[in-house]
Amino acid sequence: MSLVNKLIKNSMSNTAAFVVEAVVAFLMMPFVIKHLGDSSYGVWVLINALTGYLGLFKLGFRPSINKHVSQYKALNDFKGMNIFMGASLHIYIYVSVLIVITSIFVSYNVPDIFTLDSEFILPFQILILFAGIQSVFSLIGTAFGGVISGYQRYEINSGIEISVILIRAGIIVYFLPEFPDLYTMAAAHFSITILGYIVTIVAAKKIAPLEKLPIIKKPGKDILKVILKYNSISFSIAALSIIIGYLDSVIIGIILPLSAVTHYVVGSRLIKYCIQFLGVTTKVIAPAISELSAKDKTAQLNNLLLMTYKYSCVVIHPILLILLLQGDLFIGLWMGENYFDSYKVMQVLALFTLFIAPAQSINSYLYGLGMHKYLLYVLAIEMICSVPLSILLGNYYGAIGVAYGISIPRAIVRMFLLPLLLNKISKINAFLKFAKYQAIILLSSLPFIFTLGLFKSVLNINNWIYFIFQLSVCCFVYLISVYYIVLNSTERATIVKLFFKKSYKV
Repeated sequence: MSLVNKLIKNSMSNTAAFVVEAVVAFLMMPFVIKHLGDSSYGVWVLINALTGYLGLFKLGFRPSINKHVSQYKALNDFKGMNIFMGASLHIYIYVSVLIVITSIFVSYNVPDIFTLDSEFILPFQILILFAGIQSVFSLIGTAFGGVISGYQRYEINSGIEISVILIRAGIIVYFLPEFPDLYTMAAAHFSITILGYIVTIVAAKKIAPLEKLPIIKKPGKDILKVILKYNSISFSIAALSIIIGYLDSVIIGIILPLSAVTHYVVGSRLIKYCIQFLGVTTKVIAPAISELSAKDKTAQLNNLLLMTYKYSCVVIHPILLILLLQGDLFIGLWMGENYFDSYKVMQVLALFTLFIAPAQSINSYLYGLGMHKYLLYVLAIEMICSVPLSILLGNYYGAIGVAYGISIPRAIVRMFLLPLLLNKISKINAFLKFAKYQAIILLSSLPFIFTLGLFKSVLNINNWIYFIFQLSVCCFVYLISVYYIVLNSTERATIVKLFFKKSYKV
C-alpha cells in the first residue's frame, strides 16, 4: 500500500472513531440524565472529570511510543524496540503506583473537596477508586496502542475504540432503566473500557515482535534518558494544551457572570470540535514522519507536510465558513433564539480559526521529528500573551473581548511564528507555501460562500430539513470548485480512481 493510501486509510479510521464517539455521546446524554437524575448525573460528570485528570499521568507517553516504535520498525531494530518498550513499561510501574495513591487520597478527601449530599459521598469515594484502577489499565493500554499506531495500523485502534463505545452504550441502555444508579454506569463504563485495553494489548503483540519484554529489569541510563527527555516535553505540551483549552471559559467565569460562560461555550464548542477533528485526522502522519526521517527521505517528508496542510485547509474551510456565515441559523435550531450573542462569539472564533486550524498538521510533523520542543515554546508564548489580553478585552467588551483576546495571540503564533520555525527545520519556505494554499482554497470557496448567502437570503430556513438540504447543495458546489481549482491533474486522477474504482484521464 502506498504512503498516501495508507495515510488516507488511517485518517478515515480515526475520523470514524471520532464521529461514532461524538454521535453516541450526543444521543446518550438525555437518556442517562433521564434515568439517573440531575444530581446523580452531576456526580458522574465529576467522576469522569477526575478520571481525565488522572489521565494527566500518561501524558507524553503515547507520542513517544508512536515515534520510537515506527523508527525501530523502519530500521528493523526489533531488539531495540523490545528494550524501549520494556523500559517504558518499567517506568509505568512507578506511574501506576502514583495513580493509585492519588486516587486513594482524592477518595478519602471527597467530603472536604466537594459539596455533596450525604447519599452521594460513599458512591463517589468507591467510584474514584475504580477510576484509579481504570487509569492504570489505560496507561498500559496507551503503551500498546502506541505500538499499533507506530506500525500505522490505526484501523485496529479505531475498531477497538468503536467496539468499546457501542458495547458500553448498549449495556447502559439495557441495564440502566432497570438499575438506575451510579454503580450501573460505573460497571458498564469501567469493565468494558478495561476489556478494550486488554484487547489492545493482545492486538499489539500480534502485529509486533514484542517478546520477553524486560519490564522488571531496571533500564539502562541511555534508554531512560531518551524516554524521559521526549516524554517530559510531551507532557508539558499536553498539560499546556489542556490549560489553554479551558482558559477562555475560566477567564469569563472570573470576570463575568456565570451565565456568560454558558453563552460563550455554546458559541465556542463547535469551533473547538473543528480543531479537535483536525487533530484526530492529522496525527496519523507522526509515525510516517518518523519512518521517513529514519530513512533520510527529506523530500518525501516535506511533501507530506505540505500535502497534509493543504488537505487540512480543504476539509476545515467549508465547516468554518458555514459557522461564520450561517452560525446564527444553526444556533437558533440547536439552542433557540435566546443565544444570539453566542453567534457573535462563534463568528470571531471561526474567522481566526479559518487561518490557524490547518496548523494542527504541524504539531504531528514536529512530534514525528522529535522536535516538539518548539511546540512547547509556541504554546508557552501563546498562553503568556492570551491571559492578560483576554482579561483586558473581556473587561471592556465582555465575552466577545475574551474571544478576541484568545484568538489574536493564537493567530499570530500559528500563522507567523510556527511557519518561520518550520523554515529553519525543514529548509522549505513554509510560510509562503502555506499562505499560497490558504489563498487558493479561499478563492475556490467563493462559489460556496455565494451559494450560502443566496440560500440564507431567499429561503426561510426554519427547520433542520431545510438547513441540511441547503448545506448539501452548497457543499456539492464547494467540492466541484475544489476539484477544478485546488487539485492538480494527478490528484484529480487519484480521487477518481479512489471513488469510482477506475482510472482514466481527467
